[in-house]
Parts: sequence; C-alpha cells; structure tokens
Amino acid sequence: MRHRTDYEDAIYTLMPYFRARASAIMSSEYGITQSGIASMLGITQAAVSKYLSGRGSAGKGLNIKDADKYIYRFIDSKISGDDKAAQKSLCTLCQAYKKFACNLVVR
Repeated sequence: MRHRTDYEDAIYTLMPYFRARASAIMSSEYGITQSGIASMLGITQAAVSKYLSGRGSAGKGLNIKDADKYIYRFIDSKISGDDKAAQKSLCTLCQAYKKFACNLVVR
C-alpha cells in the first residue's frame, strides 16, 4: 500500500478541515453568504453548504495548535483583498500541521 506524500496528506486532510472551519467562521461571525464564502475559498457554493451542514469531510480529530489564529488571519486578509497575506496564513497553517519542508511556502 502506497503512503501519501506530505503534500497529498495536506490536500486530503488539512484542506477539508480548513475549508469547513473557515466556512463556519465566515458564516457565523462575519455574516458572509455561502456564495461569498465559496468565492473566497475557491470552491462551489454546494461545497460550502456541505461543510456548513457537517456533511463534508472536515478532518475530524485534527489537533493543530493555533489553527483558528491562522484561519482568522486568512479570512481577514481575503476580506481586505490581500491575497498574498491570505496565502501566507494558509501556508503557515499547513506548516503547523505537517511540519515538513515545502517549496511552495509563500514568504
């Protein structure tokens, strides 16, 4: 059986967790519509609906120190139009989760 690479693990485990958590925060605390959330996260409105209803794979059991701090930074950066800062927040979250050397990290 082939093991996932760090990149694959981040995509299949961390990203659903991030999207679900970010969707919940954007909806409940910022009052952003599902279509607005979808636009900010680069996913469909149907995917946002799935995450908000709890039907999406959301990385249950993930324990990432300070995850919400990075997610709030991402949201605030997206709202202010600073896509580079948003990407950096997501990269920092990924680094906190996997602790692997990534050539894609935004600096």
